[in-house]
Amino acid sequence: MKDSIKVVVANYSKGQCEAIKLVLEETSDIEIIGIVTNGQDAIDMITAKKPDVALIGMVLPVIDGIGVLDKISAIPQRPKVIMLAEYANETIVKIALSKGAEYLMIKPIDDNILSERIQMLANQENSTFYKNLAIKDEIKFNFEENVCNFIKMLGVPVHISGYPYLRDSIIWAVSDVTVLNPITKQLYHGIAEKHHTTLFNVQRCITYAIKLLWENGDHKEINKLLGCTLKSNMNKPTNANFIAMVADKIRLQMNG
Repeated sequence: MKDSIKVVVANYSKGQCEAIKLVLEETSDIEIIGIVTNGQDAIDMITAKKPDVALIGMVLPVIDGIGVLDKISAIPQRPKVIMLAEYANETIVKIALSKGAEYLMIKPIDDNILSERIQMLANQENSTFYKNLAIKDEIKFNFEENVCNFIKMLGVPVHISGYPYLRDSIIWAVSDVTVLNPITKQLYHGIAEKHHTTLFNVQRCITYAIKLLWENGDHKEINKLLGCTLKSNMNKPTNANFIAMVADKIRLQMNG
């Protein structure tokens, strides 16, 4: 019988650790041998239990994920490491991989892909291929996934018709801020062409998506994510202003 892949999970949230454990233990050849919620405990557990793969959060109390990579670099038979990050830019990825991480994944993480990456790394002697894969697939800059995650964290409902229009508008605005001036001439027209709909429908659906967020969203969380002060009793921002604010915040994150 083939030995199971022994995995340690280090994440600042105990709840997230438990959720990852439940998901991974549904895979017959993966065994979670420990979960920890700070960097020092991660170092101690990895040293003592010698897992095959370690899932390490980029953000950890006491010692952060990069610090953990530094500390475990000298451990004999060091585990393959998958870093877990809230978001990533090119600099973050390069630092993580240069410190010894084999792979980096951006939250929220697809359960099936996480299992596959663990299995591939555990069975791969030379991890150079996966380092290259991490750069290519996860960053590129995993740009569109970062945008999707950010919009979801703001609280925009993903099931409404305006979501894909708003998502693609922000992606476009991050790459080219001039697309917002004037918004109707270039952005709405381009989004309408991409989705085979009308300019009016794009404008109407984006307006409704922002209206829903403005009326039902958590303004404290919105202010925290956007790094500004918006009050619920203020008038809803225009489509162009909202897209510009979100695009600017994402652009700043990408540039580190």
